[in-house]
Amino acid sequence: MLNDFLNNLRRPEGLPDFDNPPLDEVAITLVFSQMLDFSKEWVADFQKKVINEFPKIEVKNSVVIHMIEDLSTQPNLPVTFNIPMGQNRYWLISEDDATLVQLQHDSFIFNWRRRDKEYPHFEAILPKFWTSLEKYLELVEEKGYANLVLRQVQVEYINWIPEDMLGKTDVLKAGKYLSLNNLGEITLPDDETFLARYSVRNDSGVYARLYLQSQSALRDEPMLKDGRSYGTQTILSFRVPCNRNVEENWLFSTLSEGRNIIVKSFTELTSELGHKIWGKK
Repeated sequence: MLNDFLNNLRRPEGLPDFDNPPLDEVAITLVFSQMLDFSKEWVADFQKKVINEFPKIEVKNSVVIHMIEDLSTQPNLPVTFNIPMGQNRYWLISEDDATLVQLQHDSFIFNWRRRDKEYPHFEAILPKFWTSLEKYLELVEEKGYANLVLRQVQVEYINWIPEDMLGKTDVLKAGKYLSLNNLGEITLPDDETFLARYSVRNDSGVYARLYLQSQSALRDEPMLKDGRSYGTQTILSFRVPCNRNVEENWLFSTLSEGRNIIVKSFTELTSELGHKIWGKK
């Protein structure tokens, strides 16, 4: 039944869409309450299960994933994203480098990254995510950890907009209000950063939060003449705190709802000029 559902996923009618979206990466993150006794042997056993899909492996520093502890109070802490720390995090990477699974002691992360191919849309990512997660949960049970409890579920969309595509004050609608006239001529900021956090509600009240981070940035681009690209990176992160087992129907409903909210919010926050360049349908 679940496989039939995944194989017949359709993009919701009326959801904003673009011919050439600036989407650079999608991440689906599951954080668990249990701290697993993670090791290289675990990763080797997992890779045996997914060797055809993820033949390459890299070791990175683990990250501290920002957790929502209490939805009942008004948020008053700075917006934070994942923070590197000392323990190991393992990347299992596809042959084309476009998809990867990240494993660490408390979380399972599935990524799509822009490489040679265009974004295949969320409906194509979810079945691959689920196949990898099923094999991970199978391994966890084999290692003696039954019934993992989810502590937080999140979906993240990372966009990269090079400055030669769109100026930094032209990405978000709010950017047009940043020019100054009192410096001798009309002056735009050299760099800019936006941080925002939104409460997401349903009939029962606040159940999730949406985070926005948009900032001027430099990144390595080996194919470019000077090896670097200047532009704007925007991150929209939908996060749902929870305390429940991995239940397929709830999980896919939550992930799909998060994607829909992110896409609608990105469209609402970004400029008409950007929509024109990205080919809004």
